[in-house]
Amino acid sequence: MNTFFPRLAAAVLLTLAAAAAGRAGGKAATSLEARRETIKQEVMPKVAELRGLSFTADVPIRAVTQSDVASYVRKAIEEDMTPEEFEGYQRVLVYLGLLRAGTDLRETVINTYSQQIAGYYDDEKKYFAIVERDSTPAALDSMTVAHELTHALQDEHFDLKAMRKMVEHDDDAGLAVMALAEGDASDIMLRFATKSYARGKGQVKDYTPFLSVSLGAQSIPDLPMILAQDMIFPYTYGTRFATAVMKRAGDGALDRAFADPPVSTEQVMNPDKYLRRDEPFMIEIADLSGKLGKGWRQIDSEPLGQFNLGIYLSSNLGAYGIEDLIEPWKGDTLAAYSGPDGELFLIYYSTWDTPQAAANFAAGYRRLLETRFGDLERARSDTDLATWLRGKRLYYVKRVGSDVVVVENVPREVAGDAILGAWDAPKVPLNQVLPLADRDRIQPGAKENPLP
Repeated sequence: MNTFFPRLAAAVLLTLAAAAAGRAGGKAATSLEARRETIKQEVMPKVAELRGLSFTADVPIRAVTQSDVASYVRKAIEEDMTPEEFEGYQRVLVYLGLLRAGTDLRETVINTYSQQIAGYYDDEKKYFAIVERDSTPAALDSMTVAHELTHALQDEHFDLKAMRKMVEHDDDAGLAVMALAEGDASDIMLRFATKSYARGKGQVKDYTPFLSVSLGAQSIPDLPMILAQDMIFPYTYGTRFATAVMKRAGDGALDRAFADPPVSTEQVMNPDKYLRRDEPFMIEIADLSGKLGKGWRQIDSEPLGQFNLGIYLSSNLGAYGIEDLIEPWKGDTLAAYSGPDGELFLIYYSTWDTPQAAANFAAGYRRLLETRFGDLERARSDTDLATWLRGKRLYYVKRVGSDVVVVENVPREVAGDAILGAWDAPKVPLNQVLPLADRDRIQPGAKENPLP
């Protein structure tokens, strides 16, 4: 499910605290020139010491307004998604019940960021921006600076833009890479705030309890829950990931991680899977528009990922048991198709560690569909296959081995092509992904007839 949040290098952790402090009242900010001098003389050397890396270039510091931030975010969205892609993404969220119909998602996101952001580092133009807020306390302002200057160090030594480019077509991987960057920066910020040890000079401290208490979806009340969670994930899970990697593999392991970053939210949520390189599968659902007929087009096709899958399931089934249900996740893709008269249907292909884990997920997804749609008429239900009718539309859940395919809200006249096309999707281990030209020789393997 295409999201633009991995593209935005904003320190949401700090902005939430800054907004709260502003409501309570705080000390007025000093002049920009005085702040620049303080940053260069006091904050930059301390951040470099804490991180164990040296600044090799000057970091320009700019003062920006909330209006500037709104323009920055608007530009990031426009660069990441065409208007048609954004509309498709919004339609998928509405269909899934994760966004209220009629919401102006673009303006909601822009307004939320412009109100919450306290500072950001632009890894394309190589500058650090401080948002002018008269009510931001000086101590919090220094924390913002420490966080964003860590991003400047990351960029100088590891090239953040190149890392983003590597995962630009996989938003789950993009969220994982962002979690590495934000977890690293949050750890340094909290070391700075608590006057803790520099990297390599003392034991690793776990700041996760602080983050868990400080952040939650309620911290960003104007955003739909799944988007708020995507904003928070890099800071909470990212900091836990950074701590776990340093504890298990040493302080220098994070530097090595920037050369070999996590590739899925699963690896961020389960650092042991990252450390032993337990890689997910890449599943590429072909564009079936030509087979579906006139007026049909694929409007989205992206990995959903373990984290967002968990958010979606828990929003419908409750949180109890969801962590165990999604833990054996091994890869997925969600594709959306738009048809004549505004029709929309989804294909979701997921793969799991074991056939039993796949069977458990399929059973959970059956419950989800029957919870969401009270007017489904069950057409078939056996151990590995269930289908329902809802007027002229078909809903389908089938498990074959460790794989599960879901097709929902599909018009019955194109259901066969959609189901067969979904099962034809190649499934390739991420560390063995072949060039596009070679993918026609990948065989999905012998599978039983997926049609009901």
